[in-house]
Amino acid sequence: MINPAMDRIKTLLSPRAALQGAALALLPCLLFYGSLTYQADSTLKALESHLASKTVAVSRDSGEHVTAFLSDTDTAIETNTPEQHSAPPHAEEHVKTAESPPPPPHEEKISMTEHKEPLPPAPLDGLFEKTGAGLLPRISNKGLTPFAAYRKPGLVHKGRPAVALAILDYGLSAEQSSQMLKTLPSPVSLILSPYSADPDGWQKRARENGHELWIHLPSETRNFPSFDPGSRALLTRSGIERNKDNLEWVMARAPGYAGIAVQIDESFTRAHPMLQTLLQDSFSRGLGYFELETSPSGFVESLALKANAPYTQNSFFIRDSSAILREIEKKAQSDGVAAAVLLPTPNNIVILRKWLSTLESKGFDLVPVSALAERNLQ
Repeated sequence: MINPAMDRIKTLLSPRAALQGAALALLPCLLFYGSLTYQADSTLKALESHLASKTVAVSRDSGEHVTAFLSDTDTAIETNTPEQHSAPPHAEEHVKTAESPPPPPHEEKISMTEHKEPLPPAPLDGLFEKTGAGLLPRISNKGLTPFAAYRKPGLVHKGRPAVALAILDYGLSAEQSSQMLKTLPSPVSLILSPYSADPDGWQKRARENGHELWIHLPSETRNFPSFDPGSRALLTRSGIERNKDNLEWVMARAPGYAGIAVQIDESFTRAHPMLQTLLQDSFSRGLGYFELETSPSGFVESLALKANAPYTQNSFFIRDSSAILREIEKKAQSDGVAAAVLLPTPNNIVILRKWLSTLESKGFDLVPVSALAERNLQ
C-alpha cells in the first residue's frame, strides 16, 4: 500500500521539481537586474547628452596661471591665482569638447611679440645737422620734430590704464641687448647707453625690431661720487661749456631716438641756470624728455611745459624684485598711466617678460614711453 505522504515527499524532491523551484527563485533577481540595467542606460545617455552640450576653454596667462571657462555659464574657474580676470578675447579659439583628446603641452606665448613691425630707418632727411660733434637732431624745415618722426605710434586710451616700460643700458652688453630684442614685445622702449661700443648698430637693430629708442644722458646724482656716471656725464662742478660738449657728444652718438632720458635730482639745485641752458638746447631740437628721477623737483617739467616739449616722468625702478610690478599696476589703475624703468639683468628680463604676458588679460595697455610724453602737447 502506497503511503500518500511519502509519495508527496518523493514528488517534491524529484529533479524536475528542484529545477522548477530554482527558476521561480531566480525570476525576481532577473527582473530586478533588468530594471537596474535599463535605468543605468537611460542615466548614461542623459549624462552623455548633457556633457556633449558643454564646452571648456583653457587659457593660460603665464606658466602658473590657469583659467578654465565654461561656455554655457560664462563662469571662470581660476587656480593658483588670488585675483579673478576676464576671459582673453582669443579664448574661443581653444574650445575643446569633453570627448576631445588632451591639449598639447603649454608653450608660453606673448601675443605682443608675435609680430614686430619695423620702424623707419634713421636718420631721416632734414632731421639732422652736421656739427663738429657729429650729426645732431634738429626740427625739419617743415616743422617735423625728431620726437614725432622717431617715436613708436601708440596712444593712451581713455578709460583703460596704460603702462610704459623702458629698459636702461641698452647697447652696453651685447648679450643682454640681444636678449631684450629677442624676448620683449616692441611697445617696450629701449634707453640707449652713450657708452655703447656700437650705438649706431644697436639703434638700427632696435628700430628694425619695432622698439622706440631714447638716448641716456648720464648725470651727477645724490650718490656721486660713489656712483660714477662716466666721463661724459653732466656734472654740477663742470662749467657750462664742458657740460654742453658732453650733451652734444651724447646726442651725436646715434640717430633715431625720440628724446633724452636723464635723472636730475637735488644735486642740481644750485646749478639750475646752467641746467636750464642745456635743456633748452635739447628742447629746441624737437626732442622729448624722459625724467628718470622718481621724485623730481618739478623744475625740468616746468621748462618742458614752457617749451611745449614732450615730457613724462618715471615712477619706478625695477631692480631685483618682482614685488614692484604689483605697485606699477596699482599706480596705473589709480592715475590712468604709470612709467617704469628696468635695470637689466638676465633674471629681470625673464621676470618682466612673464609679467608683460599678463597685462592684456588684466585690462592694461602696454605703450611706448612717447605715448605718455606726448600728452604734454595736447
